[in-house]
Amino acid sequence: MISKEDILAKVSSYDILIYYLAPYSNNRTLRQGTLISNPFLSRKQRTPSFNICNKYGEWRYKDFATDDKGSCFDLVMNLFNLSFTEAIARINQDMILGLDNERKIQTKASQPSLTPLKKKKPYLVVEKNFNALERSYWGKYGIELKHLSFFNVVSIKSYSFGENKYYAKSYDANPIFAYKGKSWYKIYRPKDKKFKFLFLGTRPGNYIFGYSQLPWIGSKVYITGGEKDVVSLYAHGKSAISLNSETASISPLIIKQLKGRFKHVVVLYDNDETGIKFSQKLVDKYNIIKGMVPEGYNDVSDYFSTTNPVV
Repeated sequence: MISKEDILAKVSSYDILIYYLAPYSNNRTLRQGTLISNPFLSRKQRTPSFNICNKYGEWRYKDFATDDKGSCFDLVMNLFNLSFTEAIARINQDMILGLDNERKIQTKASQPSLTPLKKKKPYLVVEKNFNALERSYWGKYGIELKHLSFFNVVSIKSYSFGENKYYAKSYDANPIFAYKGKSWYKIYRPKDKKFKFLFLGTRPGNYIFGYSQLPWIGSKVYITGGEKDVVSLYAHGKSAISLNSETASISPLIIKQLKGRFKHVVVLYDNDETGIKFSQKLVDKYNIIKGMVPEGYNDVSDYFSTTNPVV
């Protein structure tokens, strides 16, 4: 069973309050003492008296008029009429903390089994510092080392995997990068047509790059065609996420969360047949905005590589 300590190890009490109070605060970022209408009431208060505050290192809510008060977990319980256990599960699911998946993996590994568990293919990744040529590659998209660090993008010296020990080494004409997760690497070789992308390790089932780096609320968020687009948009002051590919599906729950946190959700896929086709599918299915990369550019990163892009 997931505990509140498990939740708070992943996300703060402040973040939980902000996440669930966003629809009741007109998507403003709440600060201590900011008054909004009590979300538990069927009618809006004429004089808002509900606010959040930091008490002894824990963020809580309080309404001075009704005396409603409690923790972030109490908020979720009261908003959705849930038990404490149900509220914990709801937070884990809504905020995509992945705690059940981690716990299931740990439980499965710790229990004896009549059939041996399938062994994962071993792999070895050796990271290194970005050299001048590699910094120049990212720099043409407006991406600096601080942006790469923010999204856990690393430079790879070499990697190997499999029983036959497939081995690849980075060199100037064919550099190797990786988008790094907790238990995986997504290898990115921009100049290699055959092995451009490769997952090493335990690939996450709900892979959404950039989701954990999103602000809790904002004006606009883009759903893009790839990780590099996410980083380049961020480098130009924009919020974005990407799936594993443009043909991958996104759950209605994620779309609902994005719409609750951002005023506009825009799909911005590549200017090719696949990108146009699947962006229109998302627009039709979820009633979101279809963005278009200016004509003459394949994707938004390509656009940002121009001398003076308009952002």
